[in-house]
Amino acid sequence: MPELAVRALLQNMLNGSVSMEDSALIDAVCRRLITSGLRVASNGAIGASTGLGYINVKDPAYGAAGDGLTDDTAAIQAAFNAVSTAGSVFLPQGTYKCTSAFTSVGKSINLVGAGRDVSILSFGSTGVDGWGISSGSRIAHVTLRGPNASSSGNAGLDSGNATDVTVEDCIIEQWGDAGINTGGTSAIGW
Repeated sequence: MPELAVRALLQNMLNGSVSMEDSALIDAVCRRLITSGLRVASNGAIGASTGLGYINVKDPAYGAAGDGLTDDTAAIQAAFNAVSTAGSVFLPQGTYKCTSAFTSVGKSINLVGAGRDVSILSFGSTGVDGWGISSGSRIAHVTLRGPNASSSGNAGLDSGNATDVTVEDCIIEQWGDAGINTGGTSAIGW
């Protein structure tokens, strides 16, 4: 694939205008970029710096397995922590076992998967939120799967009064309280 086509495809991924047909190709391209030590900036530039804003959770620096058995919580949180104030985190195809909530306080994170029911964050513990999402953040092409048990106080996305949050082409299922908690005293749970 010519460099301009790869650049356009990656820019579409970062902007959230990716079709399901493109997700397998994006996964393959991103894997190749990561294994070669390259990163993709939010403007589509490709370079060697880790500060460009694109992080793959399966990069050896973070070490997520995505096999559904290994606890990937620390690896994904480390990827979130590596984002300075704004950036993209990519979840390649896989099921990521998660045992506690992710936080991104004060950070605008663009969490992009390879496709819903393709990139799955699976939380098996009741009473645990999925992601305490911050203002300006986005989640796209990901499944957030809860523990499938009745419980109070857990939500797939907990906004804590965050604003300008985008949820695109996601499945948010099996949460005991609410799939999305909008926060505040008049919170609405979906």
